[in-house]
Amino acid sequence: MQMIELATAKDWPKISEISRRAGYEDYINSIGPSYLESGQVMVWKDETDIRGFLKLECLPDNSAWLSGLRVDPDFRRLSIGSELTSAAVKSAGSTGKKYVRMLIHDGNVKSSGLALKLGFSAVSRFAFFGGIPAGETMKDGMISWGEEVQYINLGWVFISYSYMNSVPARYIRYGGSGIAVTVSGNDYQIIVPDEEIRLSGEGFTCMEIHGRIPHYLEGLLDRDFDYASVFQKKI
Repeated sequence: MQMIELATAKDWPKISEISRRAGYEDYINSIGPSYLESGQVMVWKDETDIRGFLKLECLPDNSAWLSGLRVDPDFRRLSIGSELTSAAVKSAGSTGKKYVRMLIHDGNVKSSGLALKLGFSAVSRFAFFGGIPAGETMKDGMISWGEEVQYINLGWVFISYSYMNSVPARYIRYGGSGIAVTVSGNDYQIIVPDEEIRLSGEGFTCMEIHGRIPHYLEGLLDRDFDYASVFQKKI
């Protein structure tokens, strides 16, 4: 018998093992068991054990976010990833959500192929840089300067930019006219580029790409996670 159900605390050891065996010593294991406390972690089980999982989180813009899809390497090519994703989309729709989104690195051809197969489409592309910009704190309201921005980074999940007023944020001005914002502590997003961008310290900075990023920014790209796209499906 095969089923998809919500994970509980007792499932954490197997979830952690699958994440590690799938080749990901990433944020899931660094967070630890508290990973299960935000959103809903859905697990795919057979008669014996858990073989895959996926996380679903509700966002302030009436959408849902999918992340952390992992399948036990010994049970790939059984459509587990497709079934988990489809179940998550159905669950989001049952609660009235209008869209589901996910972030996929440019190099992850398998995941982008799965997303396209299930009816998702790439709606925005981002560049990612190591370090954060330094600047002076600004008053709220400057966010309106980012006229081309479609999505905002809410701690590695992306909501519609038009809903920015629904979340707390800190705005800074760096360089001559550049504007950046953080809504998740130490992860920033550039909303107005500036030739004087300098990044340093711990954390990440992203920027939504419209066309091609300025040449002077290419040398600042994070080597492990440089470009990724937001994929979206309307429910």
